[in-house]
Amino acid sequence: MVLGFVALFWVGHINITKVMVNGPIYQQLARDKDLIADILPPSQFIVQPYLVVCQMNGAKTPEALKDLNTALGNLEKQYRDGHAVWAQKMSLNALGNEGVVARELLQDSYRPAESFFQIIHGDWKAAIDRGDQATASAITMDQLNPLYEAHRSAILKAVAAAEAQVAQHETEAREAVDQGRVMGIIVAAVVLGLVAIIGAVILKGVLHALAAVTNRMQSMAEADADLTVRLNIQSKDEVGILAGYIDQFVDKIASVLSGVKNATDSLGGTAVE
Repeated sequence: MVLGFVALFWVGHINITKVMVNGPIYQQLARDKDLIADILPPSQFIVQPYLVVCQMNGAKTPEALKDLNTALGNLEKQYRDGHAVWAQKMSLNALGNEGVVARELLQDSYRPAESFFQIIHGDWKAAIDRGDQATASAITMDQLNPLYEAHRSAILKAVAAAEAQVAQHETEAREAVDQGRVMGIIVAAVVLGLVAIIGAVILKGVLHALAAVTNRMQSMAEADADLTVRLNIQSKDEVGILAGYIDQFVDKIASVLSGVKNATDSLGGTAVE
């Protein structure tokens, strides 16, 4: 039983070690997510719309301009859809780094991005539609670029706060796992102690009953055995059952000897007569 508890605890310890923060499974998941994040463009960072704008400023053919304009519309939709999702998930009134991330992402980076798209749909788009790439480029440099830089600055602050928040959560998770491991060791030790105590009590009772049986059998094997003495062990285990049968056996021997004695006395009386 003790070995079973030890094996169970060891298996649990191995599983926790695998899935704990910075464990092998956690590191694999983190690597996969980091890889996806590096491959896919971020929807809440308007670097792609800004790049498409710059490409449209120098587009050479109407077909290229049309394709870029479609891509720009899709990127704006992705940004707005993503912003709406995060607005539902995050709270501007949250405390600590979570609140910083929410405010930088949902407010400080959103305001210049919103102005960025408004200008795109206004003067810049008008210049592109009439083929005035020089004016479009000037609007990009004078108006869109400062908005992009303001947006980028807020995004970098949000990323820094998010990284700090992740580090904090990892620390809390490690502490929780360590506390769980300590509690598991304590519980296992208590359970093993109780098992040992209960086992000792049971073993003591069994040994005591066995000693009584042994002593009784020894006295029966010696001369002048007292057949009136009984074990009287009332336990329901195997030792108690054995003691009961021994008492029954002694009863029968005593009965037989009593009969023999009575017969002997009767024969002795008859012989005297």
